[in-house]
Amino acid sequence: MKVTIDSVLRMKEVPPDILEKIKSELTLKNPQYIKKKQLGLPVWNEPELIKLWNEVDIDNQKIYTLPRGYYARLWEIASTRMKIFDERVGFANHIEFTSKPNLRDYQKPAIDRAFNWQQGTIIMPCGAGKTETALGVVTELKQPTLWITHTMDLLKQSMDRAIERCGLTGDQIGVIQGKKFKVGSHITFATVQTLAKRDLKEIHNIFGCIVIDECHLTFKDQVKARLFESVISQFPAFYRIGITASENRSDGLIETMFHVIGPKIYEVKQETLNELGNVVVPRVEFIDTYFIYNPDQESDGEEKKDEDPDDKEKTLLNVKQMVCEMKMDPERNDLIMSYLRKCTNQDFVIVLGDSLEQLETLRNIVHSDATPSAFVCGETPKKKREKIMEDMRNGKYTYLFATYQLAKLGLDIPRLNKLFLITPKKDKTSIQQGVGRIMRMWEGKETPVVYDFFDYQVKQCVYWAKERRKVYKNLGCQIFGGPKIRGI
Repeated sequence: MKVTIDSVLRMKEVPPDILEKIKSELTLKNPQYIKKKQLGLPVWNEPELIKLWNEVDIDNQKIYTLPRGYYARLWEIASTRMKIFDERVGFANHIEFTSKPNLRDYQKPAIDRAFNWQQGTIIMPCGAGKTETALGVVTELKQPTLWITHTMDLLKQSMDRAIERCGLTGDQIGVIQGKKFKVGSHITFATVQTLAKRDLKEIHNIFGCIVIDECHLTFKDQVKARLFESVISQFPAFYRIGITASENRSDGLIETMFHVIGPKIYEVKQETLNELGNVVVPRVEFIDTYFIYNPDQESDGEEKKDEDPDDKEKTLLNVKQMVCEMKMDPERNDLIMSYLRKCTNQDFVIVLGDSLEQLETLRNIVHSDATPSAFVCGETPKKKREKIMEDMRNGKYTYLFATYQLAKLGLDIPRLNKLFLITPKKDKTSIQQGVGRIMRMWEGKETPVVYDFFDYQVKQCVYWAKERRKVYKNLGCQIFGGPKIRGI
């Protein structure tokens, strides 16, 4: 069995038993297909299975292509039967950095893991210093690096940190984003969207290291996963490192991430951060609302059967319709406002929700109270959004109203100390990263607070609240109220 490793794995002369095992492990159920099937939606354009392997015939010989992240697993099942041809790109003439991040003790092992494993995923919770750690890894590997992000905000944030921590100047730093196309001698920062649109032949073999920032976002759905895989499969860099705060995905696509990037090679547990005092652990207050949404009647007037609320969402409620009614509920919004008004000018508050209309409405009320506040969403122009983020970091605003999506994209405002979750949510990553935004250290910061608005009279919302409670418990939060306390 011959295996070539470059940007992907290419195999030939594969024994039948090994091939069967590989195909089985790299053929996954498509969560989008399953979801559409459950909701009674058309599935004609959605494959039932996701194949992470490919087979072609070249000169009457079968060649199998696999994602490179699968290499560690391939070694486990076939190391004694493989002849390896390593065609990855690495450079013997190492680059030098004028300065390096001063890593904490719990961050340092990531460097050895990167050296030894050469590819894989580093998992560190919010506040653990993922960017610092990744920069520490890059400065020790001493290879020209391509740092891939998913948004302009993440790109700028990571690049600014690299300039500050690694002393990068001039031609040492590059940017590939939009119309900008400059390759740096040390680190080049790029968005995956721009890379996907470019002809990468001129740069595919000039990097010895690839870093994928917030790599869990790469596999948000099949479209993004295919886009990323099409990009990463063009770079045969010797080192390939992903960094993320979470390996939790509600859709089961996390295995795809590990197969493409590489297995988990290092993890910092939340308990470690809590014990070391490197984060400020918040308390959580569930705030009962009196919102009611209970479409549990069939058209013939009979009550629906009680089914699993996670697997059969359509039989319990139309979530979009519920959120639509929720955002217009005056009593619920008045309750949220009553807690917002309890915040003082010493607080720095982030309000997260799913409804742009509700967020903007609440922000306008706060603004009318002459309290400094800002509202950002996906439609906010880049320069304006960057200015708002910078002003919030500097304490110019008391309130920041934004969607859950913003909290998942590397929001870095250490002074934040209050979090309002105004739309019910069950996605563990969204909640974990949202709470993580108020856990960062800041001089004088006391115990931060999460206000979780709990719609206890809606069955689905109770279920989701229980899922959020698990996240809070794992983060070490002290919890007041909520579904478990009420005995629901």
